[in-house]
Amino acid sequence: MAPPPKYVITRKLIRHFFKKSLPKTPILVSNEASQLFECWKLNGIDSAKCEEFEDAFNYASDKMKSYGERIKKMNFTGEVLSKLPKPDYKDLKKGRFQEKPFFKKEDIFRGLY
Repeated sequence: MAPPPKYVITRKLIRHFFKKSLPKTPILVSNEASQLFECWKLNGIDSAKCEEFEDAFNYASDKMKSYGERIKKMNFTGEVLSKLPKPDYKDLKKGRFQEKPFFKKEDIFRGLY
């Protein structure tokens, strides 16, 4: 059995790269969570002083949840695959670009016998 064509291999490698190499979650420091927990330790859970830390923590967690959806919307894989050259098959060419499989050279002796 012959190996697959090169364009199939490149497309599989690109899909594999984007599947494995793109981060699943954003690279965020868990600074917001640690600040919120420290504030809760010092002031209590229902303290008004911790509201800004709660808002920052909620914003960071919402960003982490929507990260996967934003990556899918950007469609990196589709954009890269659409820029790759498409294979050029001889049998799909039309008109004057078509290459006949058994092209007989036209000359003056054709049809004499």
